Formats: sequence, structure tokens, C-alpha cells
Amino acid sequence: MLSVTIKANSPDYLRKIIIHDVYLTLKQQRVSRGKDFLAENDMTSLNELEKKLIHDKVYLSEKLRIFACVQIDHDRKLIALKLLFKAISMSPFNLKNYRTLFYLIRK
Repeated sequence: MLSVTIKANSPDYLRKIIIHDVYLTLKQQRVSRGKDFLAENDMTSLNELEKKLIHDKVYLSEKLRIFACVQIDHDRKLIALKLLFKAISMSPFNLKNYRTLFYLIRK
């Protein structure tokens, strides 16, 4: 079984969290246009996409929460707690964050 560990103190943890959605965007571009940012060597657009995702606090908070759930299920509670605190700080009114925190405490 593949297990991904995302540590909140790692300098590139945000990039690790968004990489799957970057891949899906590139895949969708290839299907619809026949090329993507990589095939066109358009690093500027790729970097803009990355920045857009990293600066979307609600999106990023949800990604952090999901990765925290994975960490909880793999009994990495301290990592999960750090990810959840970051998710809550980014989107404090997202009730799913608190539900997941309760899930962590119960487990």
C-alpha cells in the first residue's frame, strides 16, 4: 500500500499537496487541446497555476484536511494534528476541519 507523508514543517509540503490537481489540469489540457503547459514549455503558466492553487486558502485547507485524515488512518497523529491546525488557521469556518479534529481525538 502506498502511503504519503506530508510534514507541515517541510519547505515544499504545499507543493506536494497540490501536485495531483496540477497533474489533473495538465491531463485535461492534453485531452482538450492536444498539448499542455509542459509540452509547450510554458513554465510561466505552470507557475501561475501553482501560485493560484497555493494562494486559494479554502482549497488548500481542504487538501490539508484530507491529508490529515490519511495521517490519522496511518496512526501518525502528531503529523495529522499539525496539518489540521494549519487547515483550521487557513479556513477557520470550515466545519469539516473541526469534525476531522474530533475524529483525531476519538481515534
